[in-house]
Formats: sequence, structure tokens, C-alpha cells
Amino acid sequence: MAASLVPPMLDEGSVGNLIATLQRSLYPRPSQGFTVRLGILWALTGALILLALSYLLLHALRSKERPRWKSLWLVRVVERPGGSYVVMNCLPVWALSAVAYGVYELLYTGLFWRVYVLQRPQNVMNGFRSFDGPALFVCGWTISWSGLQSFLLATESDAFYLPSARLANALFVGGGLFLLVLNLGFAVATTVLADKIIQRYEDLLGALQALNERLAGRVPIPEDFLPIQAPAEAFARAAYNTRM
Repeated sequence: MAASLVPPMLDEGSVGNLIATLQRSLYPRPSQGFTVRLGILWALTGALILLALSYLLLHALRSKERPRWKSLWLVRVVERPGGSYVVMNCLPVWALSAVAYGVYELLYTGLFWRVYVLQRPQNVMNGFRSFDGPALFVCGWTISWSGLQSFLLATESDAFYLPSARLANALFVGGGLFLLVLNLGFAVATTVLADKIIQRYEDLLGALQALNERLAGRVPIPEDFLPIQAPAEAFARAAYNTRM
């Protein structure tokens, strides 16, 4: 690996060019207008959050329940002749899912901008990026099942192709928890691998910067790159494991 780091032609700027190439591999400069595009996304997301909150307010104000805030219930058990259903209130769930994921998106894209525009460390952003899957899953699962549960309660049919109350509850709660744990496991594993890449990147970058300081402007020779071998190989292994 160290040999592959050595440029075919060595001069005073060889190590500096290697450092710049390594930095661009994890911290590429964004294209022109990147901040403007993100600003438009933030504005649209903020508008979505405000609309969803406004809907919840109007939903409560138009409710006939007293007190009105009771109309914003999220989960309850509803008794039907076919059994007891664990159900979600679909309209508030849809609105709150839009609010929750909108806030998550604002935080993640804000960290994304901080990393690639301000060139800040990306450790925190890696965690947010890895947990995007579980966040989307929770929103999608609750939205999907709240609609299905509303259909089951509205039909009250004994048709063979419709799940029973026990099966519906097991799929909603048990299936949802199983898939959520699976998503969280993948997210944690991805975060750990991404953190390893960052650590190995910092080790390799530090070794190259130390080499550049030792050279003090002179032209390096291949033997000067021997101390870079260990951190370079560790960085390559971490990158390969992530691709796996």
C-alpha cells in the first residue's frame, strides 16, 4: 500500500498533493450554488412542518370531543366484535410523521452543510446519515398501519382475506418491532464502520502531515514513505470493509 502512495514522479509538492487528494476523498468541495439549493430545501421543509402543525391545530379546534386536545390521541385499543384492535389515529399520525421527519431532515442537512461547506468533522453527521433508514421506517410503518387499521375498523368484515384482530396486532406491534430492531442494527453497524474510516483517515492524514513537516521542502525519496505504510493499509482495509 505504501508503494501505491508513492507518485511516479517525486518533487517538492508530492506529499502536499497526496494530502490534498486524501482530504478531497472524504471532504470534497460542494458545487456552485450548493448552499442556495439547501436553503430552498430548508424553506420547503420548514413550510411542510408549519402546514402539518397548522393541520393538527385545526383538527383539534374542529373536533367535537371535549377537551379538544383528546382528538389528537395517537394509540388506543378499540373493541370490535372480532376482537380488540391496537389502532393509531391516522390523521394526527400522518401530520406528526411529517413534522418528525421534517425536523430530522433539517438537522441532517444542516450537519451535511456544516461538513462540506465549513469542512468540519463528519462524525456526528455519520450517525444521522446511518439512522435515516430507521427514521423513515418508523414514519412509513405508522402511516401505513394507521390507514390499514382504519380500513379494518370501518369494514368490520369477516372475510377470510382480512387479518383477524390478533394477527393484525401481532403484525403491527411484533412485526414493527422486529423490523425496527433490524434497521437499528444495520444503522449501528454502518455508524461503527463509518467511524473507523474517519479514525483511519485522521491517522493517515496525520502521518502525511508529519512527513511533510519532516521533509521541510526537500524532494522525498521512496524510503520516506515507509512510515505511511501502516496507516495507509489500515485506511484501505476500513474503506474495503465499508464497501462490503
